[in-house]
Amino acid sequence: MPIDYPAQTLSPDQMLNRIRGKFGFSAKSLQKQNIQTDRIVTQHPGLRAISDLTFLQEIDHPEKDLIKRAGFISPKVLFVSEKIKSLCHLRYRHSGGRIDPCGGIKKNYLACSPYSPHESEIRKLFSSADLFCFFQADGLTDMKQQKYLHEILFKIEEYLSQNKVLKVMSFGAGPCRICDRCAGEVKVECSKPIQKRFSLESCGIDVDWAMKMMVLKTKDNFWAINWLKDFGIQDQDITMFKSIIGTLLSTKKEVEANGWF
Repeated sequence: MPIDYPAQTLSPDQMLNRIRGKFGFSAKSLQKQNIQTDRIVTQHPGLRAISDLTFLQEIDHPEKDLIKRAGFISPKVLFVSEKIKSLCHLRYRHSGGRIDPCGGIKKNYLACSPYSPHESEIRKLFSSADLFCFFQADGLTDMKQQKYLHEILFKIEEYLSQNKVLKVMSFGAGPCRICDRCAGEVKVECSKPIQKRFSLESCGIDVDWAMKMMVLKTKDNFWAINWLKDFGIQDQDITMFKSIIGTLLSTKKEVEANGWF
């Protein structure tokens, strides 16, 4: 039976503005959170090495240089809502004339909505953490490169563990690509649940807002993103594509265990 996807009557920006409503922070409040974040990072050599990307020297992956930017922000300034997941259903123009939503939604991937954690669970995890680290890659255009990012994310997690930083939860870019074919396509259970990584959007995290916060904090406009209107179209400049992964962190000694990884 075909899936009934919601009609796309608003642009992604219009949808996001409606979803966010009056959510926001004063300049003073943002500055306070950024100062606290920078203080934590400054006091931790392993985290400082992430900020300037020198940590990549310790990462063993042939495609690690796909990561172009890394930075920290307080989870308190991020926006989370179940409604963000609706953007995964937006239809895009693909090569061959197809008009489809994200492949993870269409193919029933098990690391996409509706299998992803509810916003209440993400908020609970946010409250137990003191840092969110974002990593941004440019020009990734195919599934193999998305899989590279997931593999690099595992290496980042190893690096964090070695540097005594607790990972609360990690998030991939786009549908999980760990398996060549997701078990959800054939309606069986995930064969690699510990390696499975949900995307930021599938957990209700507003990536557009997060990148706006990164621009304000770092004064680096390259963090900014725009939603794709098409995918795989010949006249697109693929070098402008950006993919974002992230990990929620705690520098505290103990964090309540969760089953989301």
